[in-house]
Amino acid sequence: LTADVDGAWSYDLTAADVTAMGEGAEDISITATDAAGNATMTTKSILVDTQAASLTTESLSAAENSTSVGTIETSET
Repeated sequence: LTADVDGAWSYDLTAADVTAMGEGAEDISITATDAAGNATMTTKSILVDTQAASLTTESLSAAENSTSVGTIETSET
């Protein structure tokens, strides 16, 4: 956990953290305590999604898979 002087904090989740949480909604709570013992807590909700997106493709026929985009001239300067 890293916190700056303005109170902004961040934490880089590791692969082990994600594995321990599993799929779905998770609440992450952080408690900060100062030298006088005063404590405050904040919670951030996240959604863990480790499933790859699905992609479908359509087969193209040879006629659909070719197109003319221009002309190539040889020895052109």
